[in-house]
Amino acid sequence: MVRNILAGVAIVFAAALPSAQAGVGAPSGWIIAGSRPADYEMGTGHTAGSAGKQSAYIKAKPDVAGNGFGTLMQTISAQDYVGQRVRLSARMKSENASGFQMWFRVDAQGKMLRFYNMQDRPVTGTTAWKRYEIVLDVPPGSTTLNYGFFLAGGRGEGWADSVTLEQVDKATPVSEFAPPRKPTNLNFDQ
Repeated sequence: MVRNILAGVAIVFAAALPSAQAGVGAPSGWIIAGSRPADYEMGTGHTAGSAGKQSAYIKAKPDVAGNGFGTLMQTISAQDYVGQRVRLSARMKSENASGFQMWFRVDAQGKMLRFYNMQDRPVTGTTAWKRYEIVLDVPPGSTTLNYGFFLAGGRGEGWADSVTLEQVDKATPVSEFAPPRKPTNLNFDQ
């Protein structure tokens, strides 16, 4: 369920909460959104292995339903990236996470052009810091780039730091979810 919670669905935007330099709330320049952002605590702090003074975090609140997600995100103009292949990367770690994922979306006038959310490789359970990346093309007509991190499933926490957004050459493979080639379990016997 966690793997598919955002499959083919655009990120739901919510009103930005007040920014904070450290602690609970959206880090400066980021907004809190998602299908159930109130089920999650978000903020900044230092944790073992942080690359800098602080990292961003998303933590599930106790006793939440677990059927939604909360995200820390940014939306920027695509103007400087149109026609380029762009890599979003960050270091991430998790603790007892049901599903912690980075996501990246390219839009044009409210229409989604490109989208990838690590649905085929979510960070689950407890993991050490590791760099993850998403690569997308920014086609002509693109107006905004949207990206961030989300925790889904109502369990655990995820941390992120050292976020970069950079142009890469066309030889760098684009991130894509590859659906199965053939139908499976059509009789629901498995």
